[in-house]
Amino acid sequence: MSEKTGIQGMLTKYLPGYKGYLEENSRRDEDKQIRELISKKIDEGISNLEATKLEMVNCLKLAMMGKIDTPISKLMKNRDKIRFATYGYTGWFSEKTIDVAKLEEIQGYDKSLYNDVENILGLCEDIKDSIDSDDEMKDLFKELNTSISNLNSAISARDDMMKE
Repeated sequence: MSEKTGIQGMLTKYLPGYKGYLEENSRRDEDKQIRELISKKIDEGISNLEATKLEMVNCLKLAMMGKIDTPISKLMKNRDKIRFATYGYTGWFSEKTIDVAKLEEIQGYDKSLYNDVENILGLCEDIKDSIDSDDEMKDLFKELNTSISNLNSAISARDDMMKE
């Protein structure tokens, strides 16, 4: 048995609340990992749109250029909001506590955010694939902007959940 496991085992046995603290700390790490994954996925969408923008320039699709900057900017803001969002966790001696049910609810919510981002990635791919059709691109940009706005609302709702 390692010294760390031995000390941790003793603390868990003799120090009230320490086991719960360790479990919450584990949830904090899971929460952070999910948010980092979502942020990376949003980065993929941004990269995809940047590549599409370059391809639009090469194909002289200059009339559509104004439609691509807004979603890129909004995705960057949403990426930063989720990356630096409040942890699903409070400290051991914190006056404000988050119960286990609330932590699980937040984790479920984060997983739904991930699905929303996957949908946005699909739209980014569709836009890239539709570069030859201005009408299709216009429709896809409209759908993309709506999806990004919905993501922004969902991230704000997550923040509100954390404040309850």
